[in-house]
Order: sequence, then C-alpha cells, then structure tokens
Amino acid sequence: MNKLKQFAAAHKIITSAAVILLGWGAYAWYGAATSAPAAALYAVQTASLQTVVASVSGSGQVAADTTVDVKPQVTETVTQIYVTPGERVAAGQALIQLDTTNEARAVRQAQLNLQSAQLSLAQLQQIATTTLLQDQGGVMTAENNLANASTSLAKDYEGGFNTVANTFVDLQAIMADLQNFMIGTQVDKTHTNPDA
Repeated sequence: MNKLKQFAAAHKIITSAAVILLGWGAYAWYGAATSAPAAALYAVQTASLQTVVASVSGSGQVAADTTVDVKPQVTETVTQIYVTPGERVAAGQALIQLDTTNEARAVRQAQLNLQSAQLSLAQLQQIATTTLLQDQGGVMTAENNLANASTSLAKDYEGGFNTVANTFVDLQAIMADLQNFMIGTQVDKTHTNPDA
C-alpha cells in the first residue's frame, strides 16, 4: 500500500484522471441500472376507410422442396418436351419423347440375328437326324456282321473240333502201327524192307 501512495504522489495528474474516470463510470452504471424503462408511444387515430399503399421488396432465391434429376437410360436426340420448367409432374407421366430410330434399327438387327440362329438350329437338327439315321444303319449292319461272324465261328469251332477228334482217332491208329513196327510184330505186306 505504501508503494501505491508513493506512485500517486509522484504522478498526481495521472492519478487524478483515473479517479475521475472511475467516478463517472460508476455514476453511469448506477443510472442505467436504476432508470425506468422507456414508455412505448402509441399513435391513436379513428379508423376510416382508405386505400393503404404499402410495398415490400426483397431479394433472394426460390428453390423447390424436392427435386429429382431426370436421366434417360439411353443417349438420344429429344424430339418433343411435354412439360415446362417448374411444372408439377406425377410418377409415370411422360416428360420427353426421344428419337427411336437407332433403337428400331437395333431391334430389327436382333430379329434378323434371331432368324439366322433359328435357321442354323434347324440345319443342325436336320444334319443330326441324318447322321443319326446313318449311324443307326451302321449299327444294324455291324450287328448283322456280328451275328454272321458268331455263326461262322460256331461252325469253324465245330469243324475244328471234328478235325481234332478225327486226328486223335487217326493218331491212335498211327501210334499202334508205329508201336507194332518198332516192335516188329506186324509188318505190313505192302511195305518192303523198312531199313531200305
């Protein structure tokens, strides 16, 4: 506190100005806090029939609550527009007409491709039927050849069996003659000296 007194004594002008400003600020604050509010002023006049001229002006932008971007699924030339900007439209309502020349050409080309594919299918079915009939004829011929070969095999087997049986019977007779010849008990009269 001592330092504050020394400063005030050394700087008398500055200290005086600060005290005056503090006093005036406190007075202004007290006056604003305790003063009554300003009374509203009303103009009272008898009503009469007259034209009221009043105008209001302003600037700004107007925007719709909801907007929908309309994007066609194809890129074509627009030939007709059925609505105006800002007009309300309903779901399913025609908005524009597009040029259908390219789509009509594509549909016609697709129809031609379909016809070509149907003709190719018919030709393949005809070829398949012809080939099937030929294959069935070949199978029948092969089955007949198999039956003939089986019959021929059976006959050949039977002939071979008979030949083997006859050979076996002849072999027994030859073996007996050979044995007799070796032993010398029986010599065929038609044979001459066997050693000769």
